[in-house]
Amino acid sequence: MALSTQPKLASNGVIRILNGTSTLTCATDEGDFKSSGLGRRLNAPVRVSRRGRHMGTGYGARRYPTVSLSEKVLSMTATSAPGSIRDMVTGQGPYASDVGTLGTGNVYCVDIEYTATDSTGATSDVLYFHDVDFNAYDFEEGEPSTFSLPGEVLGDVTLNGTTIAREIGAGGT
Repeated sequence: MALSTQPKLASNGVIRILNGTSTLTCATDEGDFKSSGLGRRLNAPVRVSRRGRHMGTGYGARRYPTVSLSEKVLSMTATSAPGSIRDMVTGQGPYASDVGTLGTGNVYCVDIEYTATDSTGATSDVLYFHDVDFNAYDFEEGEPSTFSLPGEVLGDVTLNGTTIAREIGAGGT
């Protein structure tokens, strides 16, 4: 894909949340999706030195990138789909019987798909976060009231189908 000449704006983004059962296209997000801690490897670099001299570098403990988004509160929860973003990322409300991306008996996780479009609506890039754990969230009363939803990425991250962030040892690397 050639480099786009159009900047990507919040109004050009579409977020879908997928678990093992359902898909929710976000309609109440604030347009503030953010990811931090991405890198070619999801392991922290370890630098070894002796008496002030560099001896070598390798990869150590696993790092967990984060994602966050916020949702305008139209309803705290719903009894039928589509539910709120909060319902989907926590496996509650209409998604209470759904299975997360890690399967039954594991921590409930979802996948996040962020699609950037150009000004004509054509897809330009798709950033996909596998196995995101939204373990906690915040509520803030305001104009409008919002849920803030931070999550940790436990799986790989892909851009347009190509893995851009992976743990050492995963997939033969």
